[in-house]
Amino acid sequence: MRAFSTVAGVCSPHVLFSTRGSGVISSGRRKLTTECVRVQFVAPKDQSRNLKVVGDNPVVGSWNKDSAPSFSPTSGADSISEVELQYGDVLNYKYVDGDNWEGGDNRIIMVPPSSALWDVPLCVAKSDEDIPKDLLSTRAYIMWEAAGKQDGADFGAAAAAELRFLLRSGVPAQDIRNFFETSSGGKFPLDGIDMSATAAVVEYANSNGNGNGNSNGSASPPPPQVNSSGDYLAIDNGRWIGSDVEFMQQNNHSGDRKGNWDTSNLPEAGAQLVDGDRSAASWRQKLEVVDGLVGRGGNQSSDALAFSAIYCNWIGSGAIRCAEGGGHHRPCRHAELAKSIFYNVENKLVSGAEQDQTLAVRRLMPWLPSFTEEFTASVPLTRIRDIAHRSDIPHDLKQEIKHTIQNKLHRNAGPEDLVATEKMLQRITGQGEQRDGSHGHYNEDFVKEFRLFHRELKDFFNASSLEERLERVRPSTKADIQQQVDTFLSLKSRLGAGASVGDLVATLAAATDLRKAIVDQHLQGPMAEGCGDGEISTRQQLRLSELELEKYAFVLLSQVETQVGSPGGLAAGGPMWAPALHCALLAVTHMQVSMFEAGECQAIASELAQLLPRAQSGQLKLQQGKDDALRIVSVLERARRVAEKYSDEILNVFADRAVKMAGALGVQDHVGRVFSESEIRASVVFQLSKLCQLVLKATRESTGGGSYDALVAGSAEGTLVEVDRIEPGVLGQMDQSQGLILLVKHASGDEEVSAAGPGVKGVILAQELPHLSHLGVRARQEKVVFVTCEDDEVLAGLRAQIGQRVRLTASAESVTLVSAGGAAPP
Repeated sequence: MRAFSTVAGVCSPHVLFSTRGSGVISSGRRKLTTECVRVQFVAPKDQSRNLKVVGDNPVVGSWNKDSAPSFSPTSGADSISEVELQYGDVLNYKYVDGDNWEGGDNRIIMVPPSSALWDVPLCVAKSDEDIPKDLLSTRAYIMWEAAGKQDGADFGAAAAAELRFLLRSGVPAQDIRNFFETSSGGKFPLDGIDMSATAAVVEYANSNGNGNGNSNGSASPPPPQVNSSGDYLAIDNGRWIGSDVEFMQQNNHSGDRKGNWDTSNLPEAGAQLVDGDRSAASWRQKLEVVDGLVGRGGNQSSDALAFSAIYCNWIGSGAIRCAEGGGHHRPCRHAELAKSIFYNVENKLVSGAEQDQTLAVRRLMPWLPSFTEEFTASVPLTRIRDIAHRSDIPHDLKQEIKHTIQNKLHRNAGPEDLVATEKMLQRITGQGEQRDGSHGHYNEDFVKEFRLFHRELKDFFNASSLEERLERVRPSTKADIQQQVDTFLSLKSRLGAGASVGDLVATLAAATDLRKAIVDQHLQGPMAEGCGDGEISTRQQLRLSELELEKYAFVLLSQVETQVGSPGGLAAGGPMWAPALHCALLAVTHMQVSMFEAGECQAIASELAQLLPRAQSGQLKLQQGKDDALRIVSVLERARRVAEKYSDEILNVFADRAVKMAGALGVQDHVGRVFSESEIRASVVFQLSKLCQLVLKATRESTGGGSYDALVAGSAEGTLVEVDRIEPGVLGQMDQSQGLILLVKHASGDEEVSAAGPGVKGVILAQELPHLSHLGVRARQEKVVFVTCEDDEVLAGLRAQIGQRVRLTASAESVTLVSAGGAAPP
């Protein structure tokens, strides 16, 4: 486990697992047989006085450190903090020493779905440095911690990089296992890892970099997003999923490339990008290809915009590697290309773009570099040159800065330069290891200058924090918006890990109002032909600000949902009805501002605004048949339908194109497959759908309504069969020719119905599931009727019909399961 600095020194806790009341830990194999797993966090007594484990589960405070358990001293040299988790649980957590939160990504404990999955050989690592922190979500890492970090496992660099890429791309567990099982050449020394125990934990990874998930496919955002030195790092916030950088003493940058460049399965626009990429090694050359299509090339068809968005995303995040392209081209050239692309796609966005085109443009823009005045200058980003020639730093360090960053940036800039800069910043601020294994300290002025350069480089790559961006764009806005910026930043600065729901909702409302004001007052109508460079660059920064505010709304909504879903929060007369309805209203407003189903969103927001005062005053009448209950169900069903329509539109725009693009460029298949779903699960719409689900469930309980929740409406007929999970082989040799209705005990949310077999026509899942989880989205795509039910009495009645032919009919209003008559096939 990676250590982190605290005021008391360096704390290196470790984690032990056992069954309730037993304590079975061995060096090679373990068996857990009960339904509860005890997790002990162990730390030295002298370092644990103020230490707590704080995370997204109530047993560790639900991100509230005041509610988290403390460490208790034992008779030995250690203190422990002990919690109990259930099979299938995923715990996101951080260590907190007093008020000092651990930096970087969340730590993650993933408990397998059943005790059987623990009965495998331990796979352990040689040292902390052999396991990148991105592998916290793997089964191997958990087992390595549990075994006390024994020596023995061989995690090669290639395996670590490949597995990290898979996890941070949000690949479902089954796909990861298949990927490793079918890889040739023995590249991945992962013997002993049962990949079925690994889950995709990246609902927010592509937008925030902290893999957060639970057994229902939901997300809980971590508290701080800065590292422990106080630096906001883009690599710690999900921007980079490519390979790691290598510091060098001389120019060892490679021009080697790999790719297919097969255009046979692509439409014209996609083929133009792929053909162009064949000879475009560098980032500059790739931007020229995009400019030649949607910028100066003027092709703003749905195909051109969607393929460009996918291509730019993969370049900027490292999925497509940039290489040396020859010549000497300073970053000003990249800035000019970005200006041409932005001008054309921004004008398309505000000039009657179709819904699919709007979705594509909004996903292309964040991956373009900045073209403000300092970056279009003939020699931009000169601070790094002065840094590389300082006389107060070691020669080896000077050489590394010069050859890894300075010369590379001024000759052949690419997204990897920001990664290299941030890795270097971690080293010189004591966050990373030096070449000689030390963590030494450097001249304060040198560190200050490097931090300034880092901020300039983040500005160039448009990878700044929300606060940094708003502070920079504030002078360009009107006076009332400047006041709104100040109000929002003040509210945001006061939020901590244990923020109240009132503070979260107030901040979300301020973010919503600010975003809407920016769009309404500064982003209406196209830019005039021949307008000045300053006007275009200001427009880019304003557009990116509203996009970042939308992303931050995702974080706040997730934090609110954690509290709304707390026990009793939405009981009759509970305290969370007003926050829940208010946040639903704000989430719908964000969709309206994003120009998706704007008319319907406005109508839904108006209805919610009428209900909100009654909720705030505690006057909601939620008994069966009461108007308030009926209105809440009606309006939230409308909101959920809009969310599902958004999900379908994202799939229509990106799913097929991303798969084809990945094949054409030689990008690994899974990257293309998960692209569209990652976009859905990182959106405000995903949180809106989850919020609607929480409130609708509570309304049904308050009114004595039905026990079912319909994820995919329709009617299906088949033999009712009960299975533990949806997975390959679960139906054995069962005849599927007449159709099957599955009664499923458990699901992680990462499955696909088709994995169980082609005869599955309907699913009844005995647990709650987000409508926009992977499983929910795929069921809708596969047109499989899908409902959930958590009522034990109803489930007992269903089990009495196992083996019979039944008809499952589901709609938003009701779900029925009736006998279909006739004998079931053998």
